Amino acid sequence: MAWFSNSETATLPAPSPVVDRCEEAQARVREVKAELDSLNSDMLAFKNKHSLTTDRFGRILGMVCPLLERPTIEAAWRALLHRRDKLMDAWPVALTQLADARRKEK
Repeated sequence: MAWFSNSETATLPAPSPVVDRCEEAQARVREVKAELDSLNSDMLAFKNKHSLTTDRFGRILGMVCPLLERPTIEAAWRALLHRRDKLMDAWPVALTQLADARRKEK
């Protein structure tokens, strides 16, 4: 008996749903942009609250606070900078994925 005449019915897996890569990439870009905007407003509020003066790289040049609070404020500022750096690393990746998805779509 040949292999095609088996009485067993061959079951094919269900087809996977159609995925719109361009829409997924666009959603990721929107998500990262929203996180960046939120972080930017958090950093600005933190700077205004603690009267921080920073250079363009985020290094603290001056602040108005009691001497004992300085280490905690510096640690919180470094944590904000670390979050910013992570998001800034994710931003070009998201944009590249969107550009690749649009290029493949056409």
